[in-house]
Amino acid sequence: MAALQAVFEERKGNRIGRIRIWGYKTKGKCKMFAETERNGQEKKNEILFKSSDFADYNETTILCDNSDDNNDYYVPPSVFEIKKTRIFLSYCNSDSDLADIICSKLDSYKYIEVSRYTTSVPYKGSFIEFMNGLDYHDKVIMIISDQYLKSRACMYEVGQLIKSSDFKKKILFIVCSNRDKKFYKVPAVENIEAKIYDPHDRNQYIIYWENKCSELHEDLNLIKDECAKIETLEDIRDIKRIISSDIGRFMKYLSDTNGISFSDLYEHNFSEFLDDINLV
Repeated sequence: MAALQAVFEERKGNRIGRIRIWGYKTKGKCKMFAETERNGQEKKNEILFKSSDFADYNETTILCDNSDDNNDYYVPPSVFEIKKTRIFLSYCNSDSDLADIICSKLDSYKYIEVSRYTTSVPYKGSFIEFMNGLDYHDKVIMIISDQYLKSRACMYEVGQLIKSSDFKKKILFIVCSNRDKKFYKVPAVENIEAKIYDPHDRNQYIIYWENKCSELHEDLNLIKDECAKIETLEDIRDIKRIISSDIGRFMKYLSDTNGISFSDLYEHNFSEFLDDINLV
């Protein structure tokens, strides 16, 4: 008789769940069981040779595995196919040094897959297609700096995120402070701090985008080529969406939510992020 046992643990907030996969094969007959525990409540189910029973289970930690080397038992393939957590990293190019440090930390975890435009967009690949894939990620890390809130690409990603009904569960964000300048290899601009907590400061970002829109309207009056005008009109439309919907709603959410600077996150060994991703 061959036997198998593997125990997995899953943590979500204050809830702890465990699943024990065990079974045996004897006299040509296989029996597999899944014994689950959620906050002390146990339930045992016989596995009827359907690997799909485990397709959606996101095991985070293997506590023990005492399966023997004898292959004379049936193991549903997906039991050991641990689902990767897909993370989209949204940041402004000027904050690449902070993004590099975050990636270096997350890359040490086997079951995390990080998407960032510098590595995920191939030669001649589309940045728009890459950004449109944000919704297919489990988490979105945003490095919110002054330049981030002035970047059209970053605001496009913000727009993609807040369209999701569960964006508050997906988002992990850093609110940069000027203390974080020490992590930049190349001297940072004079101010990197995202000023989102004071209404007057938040309004400056709205004014910034309104000025950008006005500049494009002035260009439109000077452009004679009709095709070029269409492209400029599309740019104006995108910026008006940023002004009327995306940035105001996003900054309002940030200002009402307890964020963290990169310095504090680094000092805590990224525990706030890792806990949210269920890696602590």
